[in-house]
Amino acid sequence: MSNNSMNVYSSYSIVLYEYAKADKNIKKYFQQAKLLLNLLSAQKHYLHNFLANYSINKTQRKQIIDLIARNMLTKKFKYFLYTIIDFNRCKLIIKILQKFLDLCANDLKIKNVKVFSAFELNQKLREKLKKALEKYCKTKLDIDYHIDENLIGGIKVQTNFGSIDNSYQSKLKNLKETLTWQYQNNNK
Repeated sequence: MSNNSMNVYSSYSIVLYEYAKADKNIKKYFQQAKLLLNLLSAQKHYLHNFLANYSINKTQRKQIIDLIARNMLTKKFKYFLYTIIDFNRCKLIIKILQKFLDLCANDLKIKNVKVFSAFELNQKLREKLKKALEKYCKTKLDIDYHIDENLIGGIKVQTNFGSIDNSYQSKLKNLKETLTWQYQNNNK
């Protein structure tokens, strides 16, 4: 990515962060940005591709924002998205939101974590896992859940400060290495 693109998405994310600070509600903006980022990333990025399609006029793209924002976004957040459309920056919207979430997480003292599992975790399991991970990490966590179809079972946790691999693949790999080592040492 060019430095110009990085400067652009950083600048936009800082503006949104300043809106959140001015409204004295960084947590609310953080939650809205997470929801919007999930929508933009869902279903093979259809919404993102629609918003970034410059052959569709800006009014139609703003109408989609209105439909989304009706119950989800503050007025300032909605107008911020209009600005992104007006200045043809929709291709950078995911990067803008990711950078914004980083700024908010830093302010809220929240660490971002990705959890990968073989199947969708129900709410009870998510709460139990979050509680255990927050106790283990000794900090508040914002967890993004992902399904990894390559996993047989178990979970993998990735953070910017370390990772935990409690997947069956990892356990089977460790078992194989142990058995191989024992076999080789017994046959010397």
